[in-house]
Formats: sequence, C-alpha cells, structure tokens
Amino acid sequence: MIKILDNILPKDTNLRILNELCQIKWFIASDSNNDRFKKIFSEKNSGFSFNSFLNGETFNNETILNFYGFLIFDIIVDRLKINAEIYRIYWNMYLKKAETDPHRDIPDQNFKSILYNLHTTDGGIKIENDFYSDKMGQAKIFNSNLIHQGFGPTNDNVRFNLNIMFKEIKNELIPLLTYDFLNYFKKYNLKNKICVEIGSGDSTVYWSNYFKKIISYENNLNYFNDVKEKTKNILNVEVLKYEKNIFNDINFKKNIYEADIIIIDNNPNYLNRKDFCVFAKENKKKESMIVLDNGTWNTDAYQYMLDNFFCQDFPGKNKSNQATVTSIFFEEKQKNI
Repeated sequence: MIKILDNILPKDTNLRILNELCQIKWFIASDSNNDRFKKIFSEKNSGFSFNSFLNGETFNNETILNFYGFLIFDIIVDRLKINAEIYRIYWNMYLKKAETDPHRDIPDQNFKSILYNLHTTDGGIKIENDFYSDKMGQAKIFNSNLIHQGFGPTNDNVRFNLNIMFKEIKNELIPLLTYDFLNYFKKYNLKNKICVEIGSGDSTVYWSNYFKKIISYENNLNYFNDVKEKTKNILNVEVLKYEKNIFNDINFKKNIYEADIIIIDNNPNYLNRKDFCVFAKENKKKESMIVLDNGTWNTDAYQYMLDNFFCQDFPGKNKSNQATVTSIFFEEKQKNI
C-alpha cells in the first residue's frame, strides 16, 4: 500500500534545501551494480547520491541536511500518527534520462521508505507496477521491501529528491514518555552511553536497543519480576529492586555517578520523585543529563529541577493518550552570590 501526503513543507523551505544540495559533493549512485565507473558511462546511469545519516550516525559532517531530513520525518510521522525510528537519510540527484535499477531499499518487511519530492519535475518513481510523478512537497510512503525504480527527468534539467528509511515502533514496546520526547531523544547516538532508569517497564526493553547499558530500578515486586523475565536474554540490562532506604545504597550512588542519562519515572506514591532529583543532582557527574517524566503531575520535583538546571520540555501525548510532559535537564545553573 502506498500512502501519499501533500504539503509537507512550504515552497520556500524546499527551495532552501535545494540550495543546500547544490553546495555538497555528490557521489556516483549505484543500486545493484557495484561498478560505479562502468555505471556512470552506461546508457542509463543511476545519477548521484549523498548519504547524510545512517543508523544513528551522521556522515560527511552534514548537519543542515540532517536537520531538514529529521524535520520532514517528524512532520510525516506526526501526520501518520505513529511512533517511528529513523534509519537512513539519503539524497538523490538525477540528470536527464538517468534511472536506477529496479531494487528494494532493504528486504526487511519491518522497514518503510519515504520518497519526498523537493520540487516538481517530469521524473518520478515506479513502485511495483505504478508510476508516481514528482510534486513539490509530496511524500510517498511505502514498504521498503517493495521493488521500485527512480527515473530522471525527460524535459526538466535535474531531479532532486530525499529518501528516508524508518522503522515503526509498536506501542507495546515504548515507554510512557511523550512521543515528542522519544522522537527527539532517539536522534542522539546513545550506543556508548549508560542509562540509569528509576521505574522499570516496557521502557527498559525499549532503551536496551539504544544504550550501551541499562540499569533499571523498580520497587513494585510484580513489575520487577515481569521486567526481569522480559529482559533475561538481553545482555545489556540489569534490573534491580529498591526499597525506601535506596539513598543509603552505595551501589546506587555509584551507578548514578557513572550514568550518562538518568531517567526518573518511578511511582511517586512510594518515593517522591523530588527525592530522586535531589539525590541525582548531588551525586551525578557534571556532564550527565536528567530526564523527568510527568513534570505537571510532580510539580515539586519539576520546580526543584527547574531551579537548578536549564531545561527543554516536550509536552504532548504518550502511548496511553495522556496529555503530559517529559523534560530534559542538562547544564546546571550558576547561583548568584
């Protein structure tokens, strides 16, 4: 099934992206044929390509194009009303009569592709047996394992487009944090980072795909046993049960200090989230960040953090359709003396 969305970005923004694409160093594109030298001199070459983001890593020091790529992705994901993880940002330039080989972006059926048109041309894309022409601001969304083929223009001089690959994340595996926070935060390269999570759940499984190590604390015995069972074969997860005397635990203090990210999302009826905020502030390393969920429901914790750190809020809905806010607290504020 092909999904088509119009008016993703306004004309002037598309033109600014086209201007950026005119300043970069392009590479000879190749799909199934790895001989790029032979391909470029063939009767129908595949044009040129530029890969700026792949699986969490930025390529070619390209930040502006990735900003636009993520912006387009975020708008599309929001309009599709799904939660998704971006995998690749890939730009194409076709001159007259260029065309790709029929190909699949990836054989994995869990991935989807976005073909975004930066301008209107008489070129286009053939997906399975149907041809779709270029229209400025339009996105075509389709399964990445479908056979498709790009065609350069016949009358227009050049055709630029953006190809994004992403993987939809099903609700049962995501945390009860706001979608806006999740879509923002997973853009970071976290694979060498350690996370301490206070409050276990589906989030523990979710974050194990991103962080080098997850140390998750839970007070509820049923939740603790459930998460232990779900993560028993996940090597980078450690699930620990805590009691009300946790702040006297030397290992907890050590883990807080070694963590790069501290997520506070515990049951506030057992221990106040402000208590964890105070402990984290006093024992974390300088460069680590603290994530506090539900600041509007835990106002004392939120206000304490706001008084002591600079903050970025991500209000919105979570997977339970609750209106709430997830907040990142980073650099500590300097107190006036």
